[in-house]
Amino acid sequence: MYLQYTLYIFLFERGYSFNNEDKCIKYMKDLISDNLNNIEYALKYPFSNKKSKYGSSIHGIASILLSPFLIPLFILIGYRIELIESVINGEDVPKFESYEDLFEEGITGLLVYLPIFTLMLLAVLFSLIGLPMLIGFFFVALYVWPATSILYAIKRDYKEVYSSDLIELTTNRNYMLTYIGMVIMTIILLFLSTILSIVTLGIGFILLLPIYLYSRPVLWAYMYKQFE
Repeated sequence: MYLQYTLYIFLFERGYSFNNEDKCIKYMKDLISDNLNNIEYALKYPFSNKKSKYGSSIHGIASILLSPFLIPLFILIGYRIELIESVINGEDVPKFESYEDLFEEGITGLLVYLPIFTLMLLAVLFSLIGLPMLIGFFFVALYVWPATSILYAIKRDYKEVYSSDLIELTTNRNYMLTYIGMVIMTIILLFLSTILSIVTLGIGFILLLPIYLYSRPVLWAYMYKQFE
């Protein structure tokens, strides 16, 4: 009963009014259904190119395995940004090509993420030296991270990412709900990768890496496209 009342309060504070329990249950079912549909789209879209269905997977695996050399890592970051832009613009999934352009995109993407990484690092360091309450900033940075990717894919100028638009996007109800969907999707993928790693001696984990790497930015871009 406590959970039920908490749910009513949560929805009421956000402007929802329910005359009976059935309407509340219907709303939650619709909410779950929407999240599942979004997750399904995020899992399918990166591999929807019929001419090169698994090309992005091969490139993604290679980029991760070669990431210690840094250049492939930047290329992968650039491709993830292109995925976001393609979803928002309603375009077909981009091919994993033009490595020079993707590399340059990845370098700029790193500049966009630099404040996020810095905040994470400082939060961890300060918590280790006796200020554990500051670890909360780590989770704040983790929460804001997807929004910076979306705004950069739209504006294409890292200087304009950290603006009032960032606050508006991260405080949006749909953004919060999508974050819940992303957590659910991540848990499912991590569970599957763990099982497959045990069964296939690690090969299954490598094969699932592209799905994990591409589905997250696609999920966020799809959310923005729906509610922009």
